[in-house]
Amino acid sequence: MKTKFKWLIIASMATMCLTSSAQTMTEEIETDVMEAFKMHAFPGDSLSGFPERAIREDLATKNVFGQELENHIKQLKRDYIKNKYYRKDEKAN
Repeated sequence: MKTKFKWLIIASMATMCLTSSAQTMTEEIETDVMEAFKMHAFPGDSLSGFPERAIREDLATKNVFGQELENHIKQLKRDYIKNKYYRKDEKAN
């Protein structure tokens, strides 16, 4: 009986350690993927001249915060890049 209980405790502890380790690895991978996505989606040189600080301050006065603010900023950055690099081609035609 003691042997079964001992193995049950060992198995429970091993399961908890593996679960905790897997969760930590998953969080690290997700962080790395998000950082790579940010670098790919919004390279710094494409956004030179984008007035992010002024936009954030303006949106803060309009009570836009949290995820809504971040999503709005991302959309404005996309629009800025489209206007800066791709609209010129359409105007020439």
